[in-house]
Amino acid sequence: MIYTFEDGRADYLCQFLWYGERYAQLAPDRRELVTVLEQGPEMIAILDRKTFSQVGTEVTDRQMQVLGEAGELVCVRVFQ
Repeated sequence: MIYTFEDGRADYLCQFLWYGERYAQLAPDRRELVTVLEQGPEMIAILDRKTFSQVGTEVTDRQMQVLGEAGELVCVRVFQ
């Protein structure tokens, strides 16, 4: 899952898709992001810091473990 829209930057998306060599799901908005994080399978998510701080309190059915941080991005593992 990739979501970096809250910081006003969408230019990360193509880089993650190209260099990550993995399937990535892009959330169209924050509401959809929360739904997928709560109801989807275990996953790795890359979020901008603002979104991470907000979503961390909204996703109540899952645990979120920070795997890494770089600049304005946070990479987390979402699991039960």
